[in-house]
Amino acid sequence: MAPPPPSPPPVSLKVVNLLLRVLTAIFLVISVIVLTTNSVTIGSIKFHFNDVYAYRYMLAAAVIGLIYAVIQLIFTICQFATGVTNSFNYQLDFYGDKVISYLVATGSAAGFGVTKDLKDAFIALVALDSTDPVDEFFSKGYASASLLLFAFLCLAVLSVFSVVLLSLRVLTVAFLVITVIILSTNSVTIVSQGNSLKFHFKDVYAYRYMFSAAIIGLLYAVIQLFFSISELATRTKNPFNYQLDFYGDKIISYLVATGSAAGFGVTKDLKDTFLALVVLDSTDPVDKLFSRGYASASMLLFAFFCLAVLSVFSSHTTAKHQFS
Repeated sequence: MAPPPPSPPPVSLKVVNLLLRVLTAIFLVISVIVLTTNSVTIGSIKFHFNDVYAYRYMLAAAVIGLIYAVIQLIFTICQFATGVTNSFNYQLDFYGDKVISYLVATGSAAGFGVTKDLKDAFIALVALDSTDPVDEFFSKGYASASLLLFAFLCLAVLSVFSVVLLSLRVLTVAFLVITVIILSTNSVTIVSQGNSLKFHFKDVYAYRYMFSAAIIGLLYAVIQLFFSISELATRTKNPFNYQLDFYGDKIISYLVATGSAAGFGVTKDLKDTFLALVVLDSTDPVDKLFSRGYASASMLLFAFFCLAVLSVFSSHTTAKHQFS
């Protein structure tokens, strides 16, 4: 049974709701485009995305999710402009966000699973390097699945809007923990002319900065998660927490964003340098080093998104507290 219609949300929450609707639609549009244009020619055989049943399901999930997202975006814009929300919109939000988020999540999971299995099967048969069109085919599969995953995250936040702050705190901690684990275990041994060279993440200054940003962000996120749980349990919040939310979310989000940008930049440049010197295939340990660099930077980027949304909430809450 759906909950009774709540009181109208403040303007800042409406803006966040609209932003998440827009992001959901964008992620789904790009996912559909990437997937429908994904094909490869092997010899005389044309291999298209619809030859893979899991990709068909992923496309169906993305299209259905996109139709729903566009409808919801229209309703949200109308509500934002008129300030009026009827009972039907509450029912649609409550049930629709949950059903579509589950559909999109399963589509993303199917895409990741089949791409991994098919790529491993091709690697067992032929040697794929990073410029091979077959490898590009699977990379597009991963990209489509990732975009579906991002759309699911937006829908998931929308479906639990009542506890969105705590959810975002938990997601921030999770993304930063994963970043620290991936980056701190990222190393490779390069053997050349009988000599072996151990290459570790801390040998790259940009990775050191990214690691520092993740650690500082993680410490802050854990402290804030503790405060959020305490506030939810006691229903009270002291003035210090308002200031910590207002300034802390902004400062740490900027730090995490620059760490992510540094990670993406150095990984791209170093990988291009290695490609100019040697041929890397998808099983090469050096290529895995850079893949982990991208993964770490991506996790930091997700953490920044969570902190950016939290910053909007904290700005509204602090202003409301000061002028109440």
